[in-house]
Amino acid sequence: MKRRLLPRFFFLTLLLGVTALASDVFAQAPIVVLSDKKDACRDLLDGSGNPGTDGTLDNGSINVTVTSGIPPISLFIIGPTNLVGIPLTLGVPFTAPNLKPGSYVIVVQDGNPADFNGNFIINGTTDINASVTPGFPVNSTSCGTPNGQISITVTGGTSSYSYAWTATNGFTSTSEDITGLSAGDYTVVVTDNGTNCSQTLGPIIVLEPPPPSNAVLSLTGTSPVCAGESTTLKVDITGGVGPFTLTVTGLGTVSGYTSGADFSVAPLVNTTYTLTNVTDVNGCPASAVSGSVNIDVNPVPAAPAVTFTPNTYCVGETIVAPTITTPVGGSTYQWYDDAGLTTLLATTTTPTNVQLGFSSASATTKTVFVTETNSSNCTSVATAVTLTINPEPAAPAITFSPSSYCVGNVITPPVVNSPVGGSTYTWYSDAGLTTILTTGTNPGNAVLGFTSVAPLVRTIFVTEKKRQRL
Repeated sequence: MKRRLLPRFFFLTLLLGVTALASDVFAQAPIVVLSDKKDACRDLLDGSGNPGTDGTLDNGSINVTVTSGIPPISLFIIGPTNLVGIPLTLGVPFTAPNLKPGSYVIVVQDGNPADFNGNFIINGTTDINASVTPGFPVNSTSCGTPNGQISITVTGGTSSYSYAWTATNGFTSTSEDITGLSAGDYTVVVTDNGTNCSQTLGPIIVLEPPPPSNAVLSLTGTSPVCAGESTTLKVDITGGVGPFTLTVTGLGTVSGYTSGADFSVAPLVNTTYTLTNVTDVNGCPASAVSGSVNIDVNPVPAAPAVTFTPNTYCVGETIVAPTITTPVGGSTYQWYDDAGLTTLLATTTTPTNVQLGFSSASATTKTVFVTETNSSNCTSVATAVTLTINPEPAAPAITFSPSSYCVGNVITPPVVNSPVGGSTYTWYSDAGLTTILTTGTNPGNAVLGFTSVAPLVRTIFVTEKKRQRL
């Protein structure tokens, strides 16, 4: 028969995690590893399972692993708490539970002729106590960049703790103190690494600024509009803290917005504006956004083409008034006296010189402006029409010296002194300027009718005409 707990024992004092050998050096004994000893602390649940302590230090433990032996294997722990004849499986750790503080003897028996004998001590520790540090939690002041904080204070136990944080917003952490927190209910389980005791603390509530609850986009201006013409929208926002940032499809981002204020849009084509997001100054997004506005856009005609040739005259000449080159059916054409288009002169495709204030009575330059308004009541940019009236040139200076000759003398023909480029010099035989003899700056005697064959007195007339016509 195998020996069972002989009256005398030989003990080896064991260090945790170190293999202890049997004291009988002449007989083979099982090889046993003792590890992960946990001291005893007060349970955090009372006898009814409610938070608190039951006043008993009875939850120490130690792991026992037989790494070499001959089954069947039995465990005996003798001390303040007794475990007798616990069957063990080779290589499988067994946790001896519910150990009270004190000194223990451990015996492992198997098919070997010798037993494993050892001892260990379970200490009693103070309770762990976890609490929220005064001044915490700190609520988040921003939704966009959460910055809430929780700090806890833990005392008691073996002073070696681990932490497991969870929150209703999905947050997890293993740090003692946590930062960068958004709104949520936070709970931490604090575990004393040297015992089997833990404490749950929470929920600890972290708040953040209340977000806008609703935002609605609407039209305050007109639709349809002409291409590029402004109309206005607004967003009515409930809750949150302004100024706000809007995201509107068809427009983009509107920053620094005040709830209910008009903002302008100037679409070039039919456009739908839809509110997709609103955030307040704290980065908190609106819980609900809605509103789409369709703006219909009518085309704007091009600046009208005008026929006005020539547009440069001399004083006294007859002016051919400007006209619209190709009028568009259904459009009207407005002629204005100023670039600001404030003084209307006429509405027509063929204005008169009188309507436009065009006159060649004196040297001047005058510009009028014409626009086209189509059937959608959209008005083009203006076309500028400029009339230039140049002053009459002075009578041309002529060199004709001498101007008296004897019969038979050679006549030196007259010439224009210092001809002006671009001017035309016309020579006439009569003061009424009806009979043209020639044009040019140095005519010959023959075309002028100058001859010394017989006594003669002959007078001719020369004019200068200067014109720049575009």
